[in-house]
Amino acid sequence: MKIAVLGAGAWGTALAWQAAQNAHEVVLWLRDAKQADEINRVRENKKRLAGVTLPQNITATNDKELLQGAEAVIIALPAQSLQIHLRELCPVFAAGVPFFLASKGIDQQNGVLLSRLIEIACPENPVGVLSGPSFARDLTSGRPVALTLAMTRMDEAMRWSHVFGTTLFRLYASDDVIGAQVGGAVKNVMAIACGIVDALELGESARAGLITRALAEMARLTRHFGGKSETLMGLSGIGDLMLSCTSKQSRNYSFGFNFVEAGSAEKVLENAAGIAEGYYTTKALQVLAEKARLDMPIAAGVYDCLYAGKPVKEVIHGILSRAAKEEGA
Repeated sequence: MKIAVLGAGAWGTALAWQAAQNAHEVVLWLRDAKQADEINRVRENKKRLAGVTLPQNITATNDKELLQGAEAVIIALPAQSLQIHLRELCPVFAAGVPFFLASKGIDQQNGVLLSRLIEIACPENPVGVLSGPSFARDLTSGRPVALTLAMTRMDEAMRWSHVFGTTLFRLYASDDVIGAQVGGAVKNVMAIACGIVDALELGESARAGLITRALAEMARLTRHFGGKSETLMGLSGIGDLMLSCTSKQSRNYSFGFNFVEAGSAEKVLENAAGIAEGYYTTKALQVLAEKARLDMPIAAGVYDCLYAGKPVKEVIHGILSRAAKEEGA
């Protein structure tokens, strides 16, 4: 098949590499023409995934016309620029070509999941979600990686799992596009919280408790959007949450960890090597939770730290001082 991958960050490049392993013709689209030329010349994305040799069946380009004829589209663009890119790129693809979201976030401007942006901009193209515990380096090193592939129809999810999957790239089908997205988006905010907890040396028990209660907040948001809370028991929920909340390879965990020393989000952003989507999702999530009257104290606490300038220890004390409640509430 001809597969289009939109976005040449580390994860987009890794997904292009993976699709090429299955002998698909891959077109990797990015804005920077010079970077695209360099990728084609040296067979490596030195800027985002240095050291990984890209097969000859990957072509990098900033020319959207070269995307024509794609039979599937993988979206690995920054969440907050997705709406702008969709307006430009949707007309290139034929009706019926599925779009698979590998981006994770909530649109700040509209307070909606990213699949909704696709539904509005490209109403004739079905939407799938690729989400789960994964680092680009693990995938391109040939280490086992398992993800959720969600589509509204289970038979279609199964079909595309076979198209993209391999023995080392395990794809598990789901029919819950909503739950798969919520897990991937909210875990980034929770990873920032875990980075803060570890920087303050509050202990592994505190981090484990935070991760567990984070799952409860994710379930509330999933139900609000009409998804299935049980989806969060899988790879796109607890799996992604565990990885992002416990590893310094996670940009969001590192963002939270570095925030404690830096004292402000702006200073962390100045020195960041890549995009920490959780920073932007935090603001979108706060607006959404307030509007829907959802109880999300951990997410709200991260917002208070990053955007409201409240002292971290004061925020943590506030969360710990909340009235006792039933665990399932």
